[in-house]
Amino acid sequence: LIVIDGVVLQKAVVSGQKGQGGIPNKGLDFLDPDNVASVSVLKGLAATNRYGNEGAGGVILIITKMALAGKKSKTPYNSALVRGNDFTESLAEVNNSIAHLPYIKALNKHQSLNEVYDAYLLQRNNHLQDPLYFVNISDYIAQWGNNELSSKILSNILELHPKDVSLLKLVAYKAEQQGDKFLAKRIYEKLFELKPKDAQSYRDLALIYQETGYYQEALDIYINIQNNKFPEVSFYGVKKSMESELKRLILLHKEDLDLTNVPTKYLSIKKVACDARIVFDWNDSMADFELQFVNPQQKFFTWTHTKLQDAKRIEREQIQGFNSEEFLLVGAVKGEWLINVESKLEKTSKPMLIKYTVYKNYGMSNETKVTKLLILNNISEKQMLGKIVI
Repeated sequence: LIVIDGVVLQKAVVSGQKGQGGIPNKGLDFLDPDNVASVSVLKGLAATNRYGNEGAGGVILIITKMALAGKKSKTPYNSALVRGNDFTESLAEVNNSIAHLPYIKALNKHQSLNEVYDAYLLQRNNHLQDPLYFVNISDYIAQWGNNELSSKILSNILELHPKDVSLLKLVAYKAEQQGDKFLAKRIYEKLFELKPKDAQSYRDLALIYQETGYYQEALDIYINIQNNKFPEVSFYGVKKSMESELKRLILLHKEDLDLTNVPTKYLSIKKVACDARIVFDWNDSMADFELQFVNPQQKFFTWTHTKLQDAKRIEREQIQGFNSEEFLLVGAVKGEWLINVESKLEKTSKPMLIKYTVYKNYGMSNETKVTKLLILNNISEKQMLGKIVI
């Protein structure tokens, strides 16, 4: 999108292509370069919060000398600045509380972990067909400080549903959260065997290889994709994310890698230019939810993933086999950004999980990473998922 003195140019005019209502071979010829005072670029959420979906691909902001002198621009098009996107709500922070569940209340009556586990062994026979039960019990046991037992209970899902892709992903996410990265690695390798034509299988495997120190194996996946070694797989849906993750891998672990086959454009990278990188993953394409990004000026941008509004996107996810989205804060307004989430799920016993990851100083030695998991089945209203201070 191109914006001159606060006024948005229609894309057809900028493209200058016949058949699109544009002016062939004109482009920005009407703009006198000597009258340009400044040019700047907004990318990612910094653009969408101001210009909505029209700005999702980035915005070029041009300020003319005439505007600085108080004169109006002669560009003939109305501004497309988003209106009605003022954030006025007061939201509670996400609470994954399971204390209200009857089977958790029953376990709470016991005084020791041994008693709790014995009660669980009797209780679980009534819940063998409810994967969400094992997720919640695993979280409950983790509250007692026993991550090994928590992982063991979570693994029951693997035994009961060994080929259910969405449940395998869920267990992998939870295993990562609980620090059992090698269990997660085994699951992602299993998912790769089950879904060798899914783009997400490659991305998840490359990421867990990085988390477990298999840096060269991760690099080989990225480079083989770059060299089109998997022509039967469409990586379009994860291309942007995997590009960012390849850059990060090289920046952080260059000395551990054989870079012989790496394209030269990646070898000269000094940093990944963003204020923050936000990544969402979900375990099932049928997960219905809505995200809201609120900037420090209390302007919001909404991104949806619902069967009602995003049927084509969900169909593309199912065909290409991916379940993630990356958002970048680039040139962002300084201050506190809010990330809100609202579940749009219809009642279902199948667990729907979102993994939310925020990186700051991405790809640098002082990088920070915060990950949260949210079970959509357990929330009934919009909640604040997190804050990012830029």
